[in-house]
Amino acid sequence: MNDFEDIDAMFAEASTRATTIQGTTQLDTLTPEEEQELREFALQRMRGNNIPTETQQEQETTKEPEPEPIETPVEEIPKEEQPVIVPDYSAVRAETSRFSSAEWFKKVQEQVVILAGVGGIGSNMAIILAKLNPKAIYLFDGDTVEAANLSGQFYSADDIGKFKVDAIAESIVKYTNYSTVFACPRFYLPGEEIISGIMVCGFDTMQARHSYYNAWKRYVASQPEDKKKECLFIDGRLTADKFQILCMTGEDAYYMQEYENKWLFEDYEAERTVCSFKQTGYLADMIGAFMVNLLVNFCANLSNPQRQMPLPFLTEYDSNIVYLNTSV
Repeated sequence: MNDFEDIDAMFAEASTRATTIQGTTQLDTLTPEEEQELREFALQRMRGNNIPTETQQEQETTKEPEPEPIETPVEEIPKEEQPVIVPDYSAVRAETSRFSSAEWFKKVQEQVVILAGVGGIGSNMAIILAKLNPKAIYLFDGDTVEAANLSGQFYSADDIGKFKVDAIAESIVKYTNYSTVFACPRFYLPGEEIISGIMVCGFDTMQARHSYYNAWKRYVASQPEDKKKECLFIDGRLTADKFQILCMTGEDAYYMQEYENKWLFEDYEAERTVCSFKQTGYLADMIGAFMVNLLVNFCANLSNPQRQMPLPFLTEYDSNIVYLNTSV
């Protein structure tokens, strides 16, 4: 039986309980309106609905209304306008996954870097640079590994007798799983056909620096004006307790002139060091890391960042007083 069957019988049964609960008069004294109200009340009671008493109703009417919650408007983006970003995990190598989201990473992957001189500076820098996965690395050096090189350069006893470029190329593949490294077992001489916008100098003679810098300068001169900013030259200089790094882009005409006038002096003008105090491993590691840092900042600036990264012309470090200085 549903709520609307035998309503009169239900009403008769419920009205007695309703009269007691609500304190109303008998049915025969009700007006038609009151009777209809009582019928509705009885029907609700039979359905099990909670009907408040008069006392409860009075308490409800005397309650102060609760303030309506203030809603903060939220500007919703239409679904069709919401960006959907799906990471391309297939393009990320495990070896570079820890920094593949960096703004400079894709730009590093586009660079061909020539690194000439793979002694204390170049061998350590090569290993660090390879971990960033540039497009290609070309290594130039005509020397072979000697036992004395093990103290400050990235070579092992098994490398003794090998060309330095061959040994460091093997280490790069072994320790970084990077394979686009090309070993050129010769010195970088004037007229060398392999040339690039990014050239890094790890030589220990000023004569070699002269010819290497001039090769880069000729390359810059051959580029359109808007492409010169994509050229970078880094020159590292190292002793046992100090290092210097000179850095400039192809559009830095002022610093290129400063480098030529002040820093490309002759070998006899270079500071003489004691033969048994020429190199330490920790300084060689440091200068390699700083030089890679400059290359990364250079690539970041090519990526149209929100703010330009510093690319100081001169970086100097003195381990005796633990002092680092940069000059922009």
